[in-house]
Amino acid sequence: YHMSDAIDTLILQVETAVIERLEGGNRQKAMNKLRVPPLDAQIQPSVLFKLGLWSGMLAVCLVALILGAIFVDITKVDRAAEVLRLFRFGFIILLMAFLVGLNFHGFRKAGVNHVLIFEVNPRDNLAGFKIMETSALLATVWMVCALLYVYLDLAAVPIRSRLSIPIAPCVLLALFFVNPFHIWLYSSRVWLLKRLKRIFLAPFYYVEFADFWLADQLNSIVISLGDLEYLICFYIFDWDRDPFIDHNNLCGTVAYGIRPIILVLPAWFRFAQCLRRYADTRDAHPHLFNAGKYSTTFFVVLFSALVSREKGLHDGVQQYSYLFVLWVLSALISTTYTSYWDLWQDWGLMRKDAPPSQKFLRSDLVYQHTWYYYCAMVFDVCFRLLWTLNVSIGEGGLFHSEVLKTILAVAECFRRFVWNFFRLENEHLNNVGQFRAVRDISIVPHPAAPLAEQASCVSHDVPPSQVCTDGRLASAEDDDEDDDYVMEDGAADGRSVASLSASRVSLPPLRTPGGHSVRLAVLRGTRSAVSPSSDGSETEVDVDDGGYSANEQSTIISYVTSL
Repeated sequence: YHMSDAIDTLILQVETAVIERLEGGNRQKAMNKLRVPPLDAQIQPSVLFKLGLWSGMLAVCLVALILGAIFVDITKVDRAAEVLRLFRFGFIILLMAFLVGLNFHGFRKAGVNHVLIFEVNPRDNLAGFKIMETSALLATVWMVCALLYVYLDLAAVPIRSRLSIPIAPCVLLALFFVNPFHIWLYSSRVWLLKRLKRIFLAPFYYVEFADFWLADQLNSIVISLGDLEYLICFYIFDWDRDPFIDHNNLCGTVAYGIRPIILVLPAWFRFAQCLRRYADTRDAHPHLFNAGKYSTTFFVVLFSALVSREKGLHDGVQQYSYLFVLWVLSALISTTYTSYWDLWQDWGLMRKDAPPSQKFLRSDLVYQHTWYYYCAMVFDVCFRLLWTLNVSIGEGGLFHSEVLKTILAVAECFRRFVWNFFRLENEHLNNVGQFRAVRDISIVPHPAAPLAEQASCVSHDVPPSQVCTDGRLASAEDDDEDDDYVMEDGAADGRSVASLSASRVSLPPLRTPGGHSVRLAVLRGTRSAVSPSSDGSETEVDVDDGGYSANEQSTIISYVTSL
């Protein structure tokens, strides 16, 4: 089978049919609709040039921002918290988008079919470099606004005169996504917005792979949601307060209870999706167990909020009470649960059936070197434990809390970046989430079937009741207008016709290019066929003399010899 040229012939026949019947003989138009770009399609040089340009400008702006922070003395606690919270929101989102673009490029290089897994249009989807280019451009704009905000402070410009700067890149990002015009990645933006709607309305939508995968990305940029809450709160309550004079700022605290709810939303989205998956499949494992994993985040956020509230009541001094112990304990349980789930369920590693050369991995691997997997396993667990730095160093006042949170947020983006490679690989190989319909068709004859029935009846989309009954087609009208079958080409099996009963293969009604409706029982390896007559007898017919055109003869013979 694997040496047959049947697939190539089918492709040619489909192309011919589309050109002649659907596009009126316009080959170029037909091929543009049929042709699917390969996964490793070449990237346009202009995209690479702009990616390099924006990335270089972004690096220069980052260096200038660090220098500006030194001169402005932004290391003061209140000023650093203000600047980081106002501009960190978009930067973390765009960093995550940039890394996702790098993921897509890696998938293409490794042969992981993310286009099929995400069920996007194979002829109209974003390449990884295009995502990276767009993210780098928007991040550069974001960084320029941060630079302007910091250097205006160096020029002693009052804070009220700088209020429009932090909101400007946010407005630009919002306009980019909701722009209704068919420009600037319109189809991709619409796809993303539709997916976000499905996530926000979980569990009211059936969960597809792209839905849960995108919700997982949101869990890695949860700090951006908190910063968005701070940004909105800042422009409502704290915009006219000088952080060096008034230290009773409302924003960034849990005083009014909104912040914990915002921080728990990504985990809730995944929790609701897991419940919906269970409702649809009734499989307790993995869906209820996965929901349990995300429920641990609820307790982490709850106890963290209570600890922050208790700390605020004692003038910012950390209180090591039972609430603090519960917070640390819940975070340890969540880390253990999620780390195990990453390695065992999401990545499909640590399997007992793995060969000795791939110990603690699995039998099938996509990426070339096994050390990739071992390093990723250690990397994932270690980076999931980085929250301990926030508890020990950050809460202990040994390091600037907001700077440390920024470093940990960037680290989480890179952890998710690595996670994406192996999660998509596992889905590509094993369909672990059962999001794709698969169909295995055995080409081996059924062992219990007698020899006369081992020549399989070929039926394309024919109901089971009409397929095979003792080597014959049980029913179906000869002139059924709905039964149009694709003819297959292939090499004859080369067997001599030693027995008519053992070599005869019944065919469903098939229609030739000339419009003939043909019902034949074909003799393998010959140019002859047995045509059933009205009285039930069978007459051997030479296809060459059956009144068919040369094109129809070729079609029938190619169909016959492929069996």
